[in-house]
Amino acid sequence: MLKRGYVGIYHKYSQKHLDRYVKAYAGRRNLRELDTIAQMAQLATRFSKVQLSWVNLVENTATL
Repeated sequence: MLKRGYVGIYHKYSQKHLDRYVKAYAGRRNLRELDTIAQMAQLATRFSKVQLSWVNLVENTATL
């Protein structure tokens, strides 16, 4: 799936963010057997544990 994403969607992976691409594809792969509602519940649970400050958000987008 990672190779297919490279060919079909992204066309280039940066070394800096390669771990993020891998984690995203691994997450999709791990949730593939669940139905849509169960997938959304899993994602909502994971996102509720993450806290992103405004400063971190602005720092990360300023370098893109």
